[in-house]
Amino acid sequence: MQKAGFRTAIAGSKPVAQLVDRTRARATEAARHSPVLYRGKAIPASALREITAAIGPFPKRKNFPNDEEDAWTTRALTDIFWKDDVPKFSLLWLSEPDLSQHETAPGSPTARAALKSSDDNLAKVLATLKAKGILASTDLFIVSDHGFSTIGAAIDVAARLRETGFDAARELPLPPRPGQILVISLGGSVEFYLPDHDPAVTSKLIDFLQRSEFAAVILTRAPHPGTFTLAEAHLDAPNAPDVLISNRWNDRPNEFGVPGEFISDLGKSAGQGSHSSLSPHDMNNLLVATGPDFRTGWKNQTFERQRRRRAHHSLASGTAIAAPDGRPRPDRSPARSESRTRGKTSRAARRARPRREHLAPNP
Repeated sequence: MQKAGFRTAIAGSKPVAQLVDRTRARATEAARHSPVLYRGKAIPASALREITAAIGPFPKRKNFPNDEEDAWTTRALTDIFWKDDVPKFSLLWLSEPDLSQHETAPGSPTARAALKSSDDNLAKVLATLKAKGILASTDLFIVSDHGFSTIGAAIDVAARLRETGFDAARELPLPPRPGQILVISLGGSVEFYLPDHDPAVTSKLIDFLQRSEFAAVILTRAPHPGTFTLAEAHLDAPNAPDVLISNRWNDRPNEFGVPGEFISDLGKSAGQGSHSSLSPHDMNNLLVATGPDFRTGWKNQTFERQRRRRAHHSLASGTAIAAPDGRPRPDRSPARSESRTRGKTSRAARRARPRREHLAPNP
């Protein structure tokens, strides 16, 4: 949009917000008037001085929910960046409810207060647009970047590998030793990098993961029995790991009645919230789109036909559908029919079956 001459505005209470417009070189007039705010810092730096003079300095994080930082960031957008006019594109990236659900758990009183905080900030955005007389002519997207689960068990995957004889670590020396494995934790997923890409070590690692109590879906650079390839998931980038796993999950509710647990690698403790697995609870994103450029009352007929066929197939024949942990099972309830067993889904389920089991109980 900046290349087309339109000004933009980015405001986030998390550092990740700067990724949307992270260039420091502001070559065009539109770019020079397109501020980026990320957790109390700004591009250009002069933008922060105007914000601080008007609404005070970025607040220090005291507790959860992180409502003060989010409210300050929202005001920076609506009161400062939108003071004279609303840019062609604006982004508001809030820290909640992500922070509170990590610190507590989905459904906790703190997490629910965080949701209320985000609702209040959305109300501030809508009220500002309405006051400026442009709410009806503005397209709005309200979106989450992921869902959430509760950690049912926390483990140290690198330590498990070392106990089995692998030379695995969270950091590697330079140059790395032959056969070493770099383990990167993503919470509900784990990446494994083999600097020398040794096929024998890779096969041994995959065999260990397929027999483990924590690994579910396994993706690999090269084809291996019982795994998917990174290319099949469109993850075959030059810097992609040699092996990537999604940890096991289930539908058990946490203490607040919110379903969805998984095994986590490091970072957080059992009972806290996390994400990054292939659990449907983690993949359950929010997307609301409203505005003059969106059709109302429209349904994706292709999706509707697939949904009805899936429900009919399960009810009529009782054939296997995906269980909460990914293993096929007989079920006549359309509410639990996560995937069909015909066509590509069936083949994928059969390939993944050896490594998809229920979440192990807490140690």
